Amino acid sequence: MDNTKSCGCLRKEVARATFTRHGATSNRSYTRAYAAWRGMLTRCFNPRNQKWPQYGGRGITVCERWQESFEAFLADMGDPPPDHSIDRIDNDGPYSPKNCRWATNEQQARNKTSNHVLTYQGRSQTLAEWAEELGLSRNTIQTRLRLGWSVERALSEGNHAIV
Repeated sequence: MDNTKSCGCLRKEVARATFTRHGATSNRSYTRAYAAWRGMLTRCFNPRNQKWPQYGGRGITVCERWQESFEAFLADMGDPPPDHSIDRIDNDGPYSPKNCRWATNEQQARNKTSNHVLTYQGRSQTLAEWAEELGLSRNTIQTRLRLGWSVERALSEGNHAIV
């Protein structure tokens, strides 16, 4: 009597069920959420990672809950919407549920430490955001500031040529 139960695929199914904890990985690809989680951990904790100096090297950490479990990260963040990536709201703060969001490329670009943030009328925004809001070109604002204009004057004067 033959004791064969399968052509071999049963063994694969049992192994997959045994070793898969969250279903977010396979041999060849990661889900976007899993890739974000792995990238976040690598940037913060692996000094050999190319981006470590801007993250772990300057003290950026990951909350303990997320360090210990992809499932916890996924429960807190959910799957990223299309064309979104993980973003820390406070660039000097940790990766944590209160400080992270899924952000578009535009949001990410406006949340870089290298951005020029200007405070005007009690509000702080990037130079690009002020330019958009006030209908001024970024170049005009930058030139005015380089010429020594105060932030108030650079942002309050109309969009006319600088002489």
